[in-house]
Amino acid sequence: DNIFNDGLYNNDYVLGIVEDKDLPDTARFVIQTFGADVISLSQDMNTLERALMSPTVGLLNSYSGLVAYAEVFTGLKFRTKDRVDLTAPKLQGSDEDQIKQSESSSLILVLAKPKPTSDWQVDIVASVELRLQLTDAKIPFSWPWLDRAERKLASLLVKNSNGSNKKLQPYLSNLCVDESHRRK
Repeated sequence: DNIFNDGLYNNDYVLGIVEDKDLPDTARFVIQTFGADVISLSQDMNTLERALMSPTVGLLNSYSGLVAYAEVFTGLKFRTKDRVDLTAPKLQGSDEDQIKQSESSSLILVLAKPKPTSDWQVDIVASVELRLQLTDAKIPFSWPWLDRAERKLASLLVKNSNGSNKKLQPYLSNLCVDESHRRK
């Protein structure tokens, strides 16, 4: 029923589709891969400076990580809530209706390595989101309503802002690969 036991086994890796119960692990993986720290202490600091600054920096980075997790988790949850299977979503109605319908039908795939100590737990090593997106070269936000607001504002402020381009096409986003699995 999830990435832990429905994936396609190939040697030591599992390929699976993320479902609701997999979203917390997937969100943690995305945050870990992209990073959420807002401050890094310089290596040039002496021991006293580092001791004085570390608690505050740790607190700020923890807060940033918590906010990032909440934003990524809720965004993934919203964008996958209407996905039922591997087929393309059945979009109906006006262009605007189809855009709104497509916003919650993303498909998230993960490549994972089963943990040696467990039959059902995995470590995610890569993930990617497949979604329908307008062909206007806009980088999508986590929350689709922000995309709509930005497009609306652009169409009001800029004469040729691609506001008339309503064609939905498959779009890959949030491609994450664990650092230990990247080529050097």
